[in-house]
Amino acid sequence: GAAHENVYAVKTLIVHDNLVHRNPLRRILREGGHEVGEAADGVEGLEALDREGVDLAISDLLMPNMDGLCFCRAVRLSSRWHSLPLVLCSSTHGSPADQKLALSSGADAFLPRPASKAEVLRSIESLPIRTKLHRPAALSQPGELEAVKYYSVRRVQALETKHEELARASARNL
Repeated sequence: GAAHENVYAVKTLIVHDNLVHRNPLRRILREGGHEVGEAADGVEGLEALDREGVDLAISDLLMPNMDGLCFCRAVRLSSRWHSLPLVLCSSTHGSPADQKLALSSGADAFLPRPASKAEVLRSIESLPIRTKLHRPAALSQPGELEAVKYYSVRRVQALETKHEELARASARNL
């Protein structure tokens, strides 16, 4: 029946804050035979990995809370997900610098936007995706996700503080 047909489907997580970009990507992946999960930023992406388990993740570079580079690094540092195939994409036309940054952060591939259906599917077909019938149920090291989330939140707070300081300094100089 229907339950057996999708057993070997690739479970792909889209991590992207913009629905305008996420919707076509979801459609392309589903047409390509993928089961699709979604997250609006890197923090949600890490939670989705822990909750659902996936075979592949495609993440945008620029997102609030935790960007694609931090998400990628967190995945690579994770004892459970370090070998997960990861594609980073750019909502703008990805520059060679974006591509270099993405690959140096641990991404397996970089997808500049806008990308055609063929380009999206080609970028993931070369990845070593092994669909798992029995995905593990928990992180190997309890607390590692919390540590990454804590770091990300602290980083955002530090950036906001710096932004406020710069805004005050700018206002004084007017």
